[in-house]
Amino acid sequence: SLALVGCGGDQKPPAPAPVVVPVARPEALPPKKEPEPTAEELAKRQAEIELGRVKAPFEKRVAVVTGGAKGIGAGVVEELLRHGWRVVINTRKSPAKTGENAIVVKADALTHAKTIIGAALKKWGRIDLLVNNVGEFFETPVGAMELERWDALYDSNVRTALRCTRDALPVMR
Repeated sequence: SLALVGCGGDQKPPAPAPVVVPVARPEALPPKKEPEPTAEELAKRQAEIELGRVKAPFEKRVAVVTGGAKGIGAGVVEELLRHGWRVVINTRKSPAKTGENAIVVKADALTHAKTIIGAALKKWGRIDLLVNNVGEFFETPVGAMELERWDALYDSNVRTALRCTRDALPVMR
């Protein structure tokens, strides 16, 4: 703490006055205009997207979401669709909403990963994102769990992600 000399020694100096800097409000600024791309520039960009050199805009991207009909998966699907993505929704049992930009593949992702990935390629010809969301919870303490239940959890939580990733990765590169 600072003390002012000659002021009794126990007084602090006055706080500096705040500095106010005027800032232009966004509506007061002229809008920034970007030039419209030419037909040639658009064609070149589309070719680069198709060759995989440049990522497509969101509205052209394709996602595969395993376990996408309920819970976290359904939330992921909803957000992707809201942002213009095309989505393959994988579910084993639960119904899921479809629309212009969504299709449902009812299949066990562990045994039918190729079918799920193939549906995206057949419908839209590409995959830009894979969300491995399939999984189960441990209801039993590990020490009390039967080996068959452990194997089922491992299949659902680990092997499914491995199989889907292995099948999707070659077309995502």
